[in-house]
Amino acid sequence: DTLSTIPTRHEDIGTLFNQHFSSQNPLFQPYGSYLDEGLEARLLADYHHGDKATLAKARQQAKRAQVFLDLAKHYLTMELATVS
Repeated sequence: DTLSTIPTRHEDIGTLFNQHFSSQNPLFQPYGSYLDEGLEARLLADYHHGDKATLAKARQQAKRAQVFLDLAKHYLTMELATVS
């Protein structure tokens, strides 16, 4: 069942977010708490964590989360480039 594999809680998305930044690129670790706060605010603005996601809603949330990740990666890449 496809719907059972889609995270329906913002904690699940937060966990995936943390894994992405901490395990794939250790350079992002010092920024983790700031990124967590931004992601939490974005997710709370999008939906209530107790809601069950429909497939369309889950896709929409995933797209928003991806945009957030892309912007965060771009910002951090630019910040790291100015430091080095």
